[in-house]
Amino acid sequence: MKRLLPFCLVLALAACGTASVKSVAIACKKEPRAFAREAREILTKNDYKVLEIDELTGFIKAFRQEYDLLFGDKPIVVSPKVIELAPSADSVKAIIYSVGRDGKTPVRYWDERATDEFEKTSYMPLLNALKDLCR
Repeated sequence: MKRLLPFCLVLALAACGTASVKSVAIACKKEPRAFAREAREILTKNDYKVLEIDELTGFIKAFRQEYDLLFGDKPIVVSPKVIELAPSADSVKAIIYSVGRDGKTPVRYWDERATDEFEKTSYMPLLNALKDLCR
């Protein structure tokens, strides 16, 4: 039994690292170039740094560093995030994920149904601004 416990722990940790990708679909009929240009401005205003952009397709990948959020007098660390925006003919697929210390490795995927209110504060204003852009 004692040998089985470490094995189960390894399996549980491995399962955590393979979380399914969550995405948010935003109805959007904006032309890709206009979307890329305007979304870049929104990302910058929300403290994201654009890492990649393809104005022909409208694809954008951006990064936001971790920061502290005060809850009363206690700081809570909000994890660094990456967002990928991929427009299609009538929508934009947004994939948002927290990354590890390397700034690249996905740790957890986020969407609008997340229960962690502190993490949601780091991306919901951005998602709402993108929805407004696409109206």
